[in-house]
Amino acid sequence: MRELRTPHARCHGLDRPGRIRIRHATNAALAVVAFATLIFAAACASSGHSRPRTSNNVITRAELSALEVTTAYEAVERLRPHFLRGRGPTSIRNTQVTLPVVYVGGVRAGGPEALYRVLLTQVYEIRFLNAADATTRFGTDHAGGAILVTLM
Repeated sequence: MRELRTPHARCHGLDRPGRIRIRHATNAALAVVAFATLIFAAACASSGHSRPRTSNNVITRAELSALEVTTAYEAVERLRPHFLRGRGPTSIRNTQVTLPVVYVGGVRAGGPEALYRVLLTQVYEIRFLNAADATTRFGTDHAGGAILVTLM
């Protein structure tokens, strides 16, 4: 094999026959990795101006205290209206819409209309359980899910 001898052979990585140095490729790869790490870190950084994340299935006391309403129903209607929606027919034979079951302080209170009887000043938290979680916790007849009201 013939050795390539040019004045620039050494800087092109051809200083030894049969061996190509990969200094330039390595430097380029390191630069790409460093840039990607910088972008990733910037994307993950918080500006400090974002509001804290809240669960889509929980209404906290802080959220409730900011409202100008009197009943739990009005609060749910304003903050998480999807809690009150029916889940559609649950079988071919039963085409009625299935509404969530409301539990106040751990006691079954009825359907969503039971929230009208709960004063917001008494409520600590309102949580929605989907049908699977409600059935696991309370048994059958929860195809529409459950709304759990925790009192202070």
